[in-house]
Amino acid sequence: MIAFGKHANRCRFSYQRSFRRSSLRQVRRFLENLITRPPSGHPRKFVSVGLTHRCQRKCTWCATGAYRKDAANEFTTDEVEHLLRDIAASRYVFDNISFLGGECLLRPDVYRLVRYAAGLGLFVHLSTNGLKLDDRCVRRLIQSGLNSIFVSFPAGPPHDQKQHRHRQIVLEGVQSCVKRQLPCFFSVCVCRENVFNGDLERTIKFARQLGIAGVRLMPVRLSGRWLRESSDNVLDRQEEWKVRSLCGSGFAFISDDCSNRLGAKCLTADHRIAYISPYGQVQPCHFFPFSFGNVRSGRFDSILERMWSHDLTQSDGYTCLLHDREFRSRHIAPIDPAAQLPVMCT
Repeated sequence: MIAFGKHANRCRFSYQRSFRRSSLRQVRRFLENLITRPPSGHPRKFVSVGLTHRCQRKCTWCATGAYRKDAANEFTTDEVEHLLRDIAASRYVFDNISFLGGECLLRPDVYRLVRYAAGLGLFVHLSTNGLKLDDRCVRRLIQSGLNSIFVSFPAGPPHDQKQHRHRQIVLEGVQSCVKRQLPCFFSVCVCRENVFNGDLERTIKFARQLGIAGVRLMPVRLSGRWLRESSDNVLDRQEEWKVRSLCGSGFAFISDDCSNRLGAKCLTADHRIAYISPYGQVQPCHFFPFSFGNVRSGRFDSILERMWSHDLTQSDGYTCLLHDREFRSRHIAPIDPAAQLPVMCT
């Protein structure tokens, strides 16, 4: 996802590099979108579109790790293109699309979908675990019009052989991104174990040496496979301040869909982001285990109105609802462990 506000300088750098690579047609459409479409009282927003929940890895902290994986029921190519048209035409003025997984590079039509979204004048971003990101893949993504890519990168200790193998595999694709000037960011999971042991600092230093665009720090959320974990696993104030201290230069930054007690407001609570699952379910974000409608049977804008006005999504934006003890007691605890997530709200 693209960061806004206090990360404007980094975004401007990313956008400038993206514009140089983008076709004149895409740039023209993007500028026309900004100039001719009034915001109608709404701040600009962006949408995350899940292309699949399938993935080669089983990360314990994955937000979609507990969601069903039903390849036969995933969006078809035509359905995604229809959805992208609805997003581009929405009165809420969405300008950015982020393709998520699972692992979206498992879908062979991902290049066509990136090209289609770019052709609508949208800025297109993609998150990946990097296992399929080789030089050929990077070239095709650039040719399709991708504006930036976020690659999951483990911040484990050097002696962790499993994570070391993962890092070695993804480096080919990351180095290709740098070589071909595709803005590339590491996505790094932040948990209590790696805040003070030096792993984050080593990863940020290594990212600088590689020449990538930045490092997105993603504090773990009580979602996915961790949905029923104790809130004691969430970073405390001291740990949050430590993570914030790593972001002084702007090269490393905390993911914008993370709310915390240090002044960063969650975009979900600000109604500036929405997530659509590979099966059409609309959620405030991919961490939130409740859906408010399905674009296969309802209008996208109408579902957004219902979702953003629902009592379940009301928050001050500075405390993630999934970490709020009262919210968890009232809404998370009653969920049947055998229930299929996300749960449909009535």
